[in-house]
Amino acid sequence: LPPSPSPTPLHPPPITPPASPPPLASPPPTVTPLDRVAAAMSSVYSATDYPPEMCIDGITENQGAELNFCLSELDQPDAWLSVTLPQGSIVSEVVVYGRSDCCNVRFLSGFEVWLSDAVGVPGADAYKCGGPIEIIEDQATVDVVSCGLRRGTVVTLLLPGASSTVMISELAVRGYQALASPPPPPLLPSPSPPPSPGAPPP
Repeated sequence: LPPSPSPTPLHPPPITPPASPPPLASPPPTVTPLDRVAAAMSSVYSATDYPPEMCIDGITENQGAELNFCLSELDQPDAWLSVTLPQGSIVSEVVVYGRSDCCNVRFLSGFEVWLSDAVGVPGADAYKCGGPIEIIEDQATVDVVSCGLRRGTVVTLLLPGASSTVMISELAVRGYQALASPPPPPLLPSPSPPPSPGAPPP
């Protein structure tokens, strides 16, 4: 009888190392009040009273002996208030504080909030965060408008129409500062080509 074939040795299956756990995601940036660098309006009520800076001074109450709000000329077309933010701002939401004592239905109803990089009436490249927003309470209104964490350096409150007036107590902006991109590496000079054969030395 021919010899029996040698049994095939059994090899254990290869051991697969356990998969590495996925890296932990970075926590989302904390949304905080953003600095407001400057404010401007389509027009001003007077050279001394109720300037646009009063809408970014951190005072949201305006009851008492001295009212604290910014005010444009009355009944102007497409009245606006623009607030400039630092470069690299990511805007989460805009908070619009109406007057605490009166007048919000008349002067604030129908406002829009826009985000862009230019002061004034929003252009074609501006992003509309919200509006028109109708005001139903005449006193102490606080409206929060989401901008969806978009990048921009100018928030504009716009009252579109042929006859409108900006008069609010405060415009606050919440979001965070994006990390600045590192500068590009310096350009190195290109090496000089080798001289052609037979060319005289320089």
